[in-house]
Amino acid sequence: LSKYILGKTLGKGAYATVKLVTDKETKIDYAMKIYKKSEIKDKVRKNCVNNEIDILKKIEHKNIIKLIEVIDLKDYILIIEELFIGISLGHYHKKYWKTEDLPKKKEKV
Repeated sequence: LSKYILGKTLGKGAYATVKLVTDKETKIDYAMKIYKKSEIKDKVRKNCVNNEIDILKKIEHKNIIKLIEVIDLKDYILIIEELFIGISLGHYHKKYWKTEDLPKKKEKV
């Protein structure tokens, strides 16, 4: 953890706070998701975090944020990822995706 300079809060989600961090050596900015272990005790939340980590470890694609490292501390799980400045997928979905774009449900006969 001492290799990063902690910056401003970029956002908050259901389970984590996201902060800007800068690698002290390379000066590259990253996003750090901070999960408080005391807030992810239930099985569903724990599985969500573990699944996110497992999936990001396996995927490498130019359109998917790259996992840099996972730091497992006594009280926190820290996920260091590439930094993306822009709109989140959730906000994009709310802003641009319309329900009329969905296929219509077939009526039961």
